[in-house]
Amino acid sequence: MTNRVCMVCGNDFEDESRFKPRQYCSDNCSDFSKFKEAFEKTILLIEPTPEAKKLIRGDMFRFANILSKSTNTIGAQNVSN
Repeated sequence: MTNRVCMVCGNDFEDESRFKPRQYCSDNCSDFSKFKEAFEKTILLIEPTPEAKKLIRGDMFRFANILSKSTNTIGAQNVSN
């Protein structure tokens, strides 16, 4: 067993893998990394109108605020099960 630090959340975790070392402590952190990369690729390919850009910026601002838990968004759920 090797102690590692998750590349997404920074938490320590034990890696029991005997082959390729794990980079993430959980499926949620792994999913975040995959979705972030897919989003970055996609955002560069779309050509939003000026009005759509405002909506996208607003969404990004709300996402950033979720980290500080200072804002609640419509449909947001606490998934800390």
